[in-house]
Amino acid sequence: MSHVHAVIGHLRRSQVLDILRGGAFIGALLLAAWGLTRAWRRRVLLTAPFAIGSALALAWLPLEYGKLVLSNKFSQVLVRFEQPTVATSQPPPTMYLLNRTDSDFVLWAADQRKIIWVPVRTVISAELSTSQSLSEILQSSGPARR
Repeated sequence: MSHVHAVIGHLRRSQVLDILRGGAFIGALLLAAWGLTRAWRRRVLLTAPFAIGSALALAWLPLEYGKLVLSNKFSQVLVRFEQPTVATSQPPPTMYLLNRTDSDFVLWAADQRKIIWVPVRTVISAELSTSQSLSEILQSSGPARR
């Protein structure tokens, strides 16, 4: 299974590098066009397509990177704390695991619509269950409160 994740990670990095190479190529074309048209009166008009292409490639890179590298699925998690803060008669809050490191969890508390940081040392256990996309999680959380 880890081999599959390594292959997928390599493909994603490859796609991001392709996007970066394309943006660099468009930028090189912009510089070449600017230099070649130095003496022309309509220099700006002739180089505008390359400038627009460079700007679009640069603006879209974070969006493409997010689609290719960051996960859009988050697992629902049931966390049991050393010292429970919620009465045991109430159902456990619905939370989703956004990130996990050796020292902490970053959770989305759907009921409260908050991001919660939880140190690992305060957790007895954490059980992962179904994964949902970000849009499904936000729809099930209800409307945002201001």
